[in-house]
Amino acid sequence: MNPFDPHTVLMHLYPRDRADNMGYAIHPTAIVFLVLLGTGFVVAMMYGMDRVSGFRGRPHEEPRHMSVEQARYMAEVRMRNMEALKEESRRGCGLGRGKRPA
Repeated sequence: MNPFDPHTVLMHLYPRDRADNMGYAIHPTAIVFLVLLGTGFVVAMMYGMDRVSGFRGRPHEEPRHMSVEQARYMAEVRMRNMEALKEESRRGCGLGRGKRPA
């Protein structure tokens, strides 16, 4: 074994053979802490960007009300969907198309 090989020179700096590090250069708890710290930093940056260029204070458009024709159409669509769900439920119970429960 050559004492100047990279894995032998740095062996005492990075104890990869220890069971508590699971083969990583730093302890897994430190990895989790660094990930949480980085996530917190990203959240803080996004909050700051939202504060600078967000939509606060701008007027919002009110939602438009449905017309009578649109309300009728939506009610018709809901009824068709309910009928389709009932038919699917009947088929799932083994009744098939057009059969009525006893």
